Parts: sequence; C-alpha cells; structure tokens
Amino acid sequence: MEEKFVGLIETLDFLNWFSKSGREIEKDLFDFDFIQVDRNVMQREYTAIQWQTALNQASNRMRRTLDYDQRKAWNPATEYGLRYFDKTLSGLFLGFRENWNLNDAFVTWNRRCIAAFFTAEYFREYGFDTEFYDRCLKVSLKEYYPCGWQGGEWPDGKLLIY
Repeated sequence: MEEKFVGLIETLDFLNWFSKSGREIEKDLFDFDFIQVDRNVMQREYTAIQWQTALNQASNRMRRTLDYDQRKAWNPATEYGLRYFDKTLSGLFLGFRENWNLNDAFVTWNRRCIAAFFTAEYFREYGFDTEFYDRCLKVSLKEYYPCGWQGGEWPDGKLLIY
C-alpha cells in the first residue's frame, strides 16, 4: 500500500501550507465554484455542521460502492493518512491553530481531511468519486485553506476558501 502514496507524500512534504490564506484569489484559479472568505468567516465555518456534513457526504459517496476487498483496504488507507499527519504535520497544524487563534477542532478536522487525501489517492484508480477531496487538495496545493461548505449538500454548493 505504501507505494501508492509516494507521489502524494512528496507533494505534501514540500507544500507551503496556507501561505496565501487571506490573500485575494483569482476567480479562474480553480475549475470549480468557490467562495473566498475572510478570517472571521473561516474561524466560524471550519467547525460548522454544513462543513462536517459535506466531509461525511463526500466520504460516504466514495465508500458506498466498494466491494468486500475494497472495503478491507479503506481503513488501512485512512490509517496510513492519519499516521502521516501525526508524524509529519501535527506540529505545523498546531502552530496554525495557535497563530490563527482557533480551537482544537481545527487540528481534528484537518487531520481527517488529510487522511481522506490518502484514501482518495488509493481509490482513485478504481473510478470512485474523489472529487470533493481532489478539490480540497487543489486548494491546499495553491496554498490556501479549504474551510467550509455553503449552499446545499455535496455536490451542490460551493467550497469556502480562506
């Protein structure tokens, strides 16, 4: 399983996380609809039920068509992502939490989202719907912070970006 994640790990290891957060986003930077938010909205939205629901809906959508053998690989892929976060990124995200004056949910939800990047990477080759996490990863790769969801259940609505 580890070899499936080499490219993702190399990408995440060298990412300058959230360095552009708070700066203006060009409207054509992403190939999907989004809403840019300020710090006050970000501080409220990353713990909002609509964001948590969108994360759950995206995971359920990816997971619902797995066969038995694929289901057995779901947890190890997710666990690999959690271990990666704990070993490599937890200190960085604790620093963001402190600097941005956020609560512990910031680290918890980002840990979960990054673990989902690994799960999506594993299942992408099988044709599963990984679009939600692909969008979150695209935002992160552009050094912004995907922090919420507005306008309906996934996939209807827009990603909030700080």
